[in-house]
Amino acid sequence: MSTLIPEGQMALQRREAPGGAASLSSWVWFFSFVLLGTLADIATKSWAFGAVPPGPQGRITVIEGFFYIVRATNTGAMWSLFQGVEREIWIAVRGGVFLVLLGMVLRMRPTSLTARAGFALVLAGALGNLYDNVFFDEGAVRDWLRFDFGEWTFPIFNLADAFICIGAPLLLLHFNHDGEKEEGGEAAA
Repeated sequence: MSTLIPEGQMALQRREAPGGAASLSSWVWFFSFVLLGTLADIATKSWAFGAVPPGPQGRITVIEGFFYIVRATNTGAMWSLFQGVEREIWIAVRGGVFLVLLGMVLRMRPTSLTARAGFALVLAGALGNLYDNVFFDEGAVRDWLRFDFGEWTFPIFNLADAFICIGAPLLLLHFNHDGEKEEGGEAAA
């Protein structure tokens, strides 16, 4: 006798291994996404720094008065925070963050799309900027996306920064949502 399984549950069962752990194919997709994100960040930085002439006037106008591709380096963190910190410190911090997050992913084995996307984006962003710390001029991170809003210019950034800024809120959303489920489950018990 066969049991009917709702379509949504069937899809979930195909993606998960026994015990709720992610299947091998989902891990392949996960790490492929991290690798592709990292390579996209490195490739776009290399393209921008090859295409844009050096100097303060060097830029490619995408949308006049709003969006430009520029060449900028940053020896600090995202949005030029903590300028002047030694290269070795950034290598240790970014490498450490990457290893801690990787350990969390491997230990937790998340199956929700929100958690997996969040972890993959943050890992790709950390690796992209770590690459610049290790291999680029004096450990500076290459930034190239510039947006102007009237007289105000948003801090210049790169894809790695964007990945982190999207991935971190996804992780917060996931962990906050899981906490609400646990609280609701305990109250109902």
